[in-house]
Amino acid sequence: MTTRYLALLAAFCLVLSATTAVAQVPHTVGYAGHIENDDGPIDGVFNIEVSVYQTERGGDAIWTESHRDVDVIAGDFFLSLGSILELDPSLFDERRLYLEIVIAGEVL
Repeated sequence: MTTRYLALLAAFCLVLSATTAVAQVPHTVGYAGHIENDDGPIDGVFNIEVSVYQTERGGDAIWTESHRDVDVIAGDFFLSLGSILELDPSLFDERRLYLEIVIAGEVL
């Protein structure tokens, strides 16, 4: 059964200056999110997949990472992006990037 999630996610920004030395680029980026269904905030343990795209719609992901068994408490969760698959510093070259979140198989 598919549950419809309402994404109340804070704006996601991956903005780093190209003038920043590669050694200064973080290897991980913290991401905090909040999810609800029609009844309000949800609780549970979910698999969450995060992908980064160069285009707002369509195209292929330029980076994807899957987080298993993420605790969601009162709708809140936290991910450390890059903790499973390193974030390549070349991703942060001042171009606009788009984040896709998939929770329990549903794209938010």
